[in-house]
Amino acid sequence: MVAILIALVSIGALTTLTWWVNGKKLLPFQVCAICAGCAGTWIWLLAGVFAGLLSFPAYMQVIGILMGGSVVGIAYQGEKYLKSGRSSLLWKAIFIPIGFGTVWSVTSLAFGFVILGVLALLAIAGFFLELPLSKGDRVRATQLEERMKDCC
Repeated sequence: MVAILIALVSIGALTTLTWWVNGKKLLPFQVCAICAGCAGTWIWLLAGVFAGLLSFPAYMQVIGILMGGSVVGIAYQGEKYLKSGRSSLLWKAIFIPIGFGTVWSVTSLAFGFVILGVLALLAIAGFFLELPLSKGDRVRATQLEERMKDCC
C-alpha cells in the first residue's frame, strides 16, 4: 500500500514539475507532463530497487504497472510518426505485447530477454516509424526535391 501511495505522489509531483518547466519554456520542446511523471517515477523507483534502497517485492508490481503504462504511451505517441502506408493497428498490436514482455523481463530480472525485447522494439520502430526531420533538414530536403524536379 505504501509503494503505490509513494508512486502516486511522485507522479503528481513530477507531472507538476514538468508542467511548470513546459510553461516556462525552459526546454526547446514540450514534454508530455503525465508521461514524464509516470516514466520519471518508475525510473527512480527501479533505480532504488536495484540500488537496494527499496524492497523488491514491495515495489516491483507498481514499477511494472507504470512501465506498462509507458509502453502504451509510447505506442500511442508513435502513431504520429507512422510511415506512409503503415497500419496503426498493426503497429500497436506488435509493439505493445513485445513492450509488455520486455517490462516483464525487467521486473523478473531476466536481463537477456530485456536486451532482446529492446532490440525487437527498436527494429519494429525502425520499420513502422519515420522520425521527424529538423527544420534545417526539411528546408534542405525541400530544396533538393525542387532541384531534382528541374533536373530531368
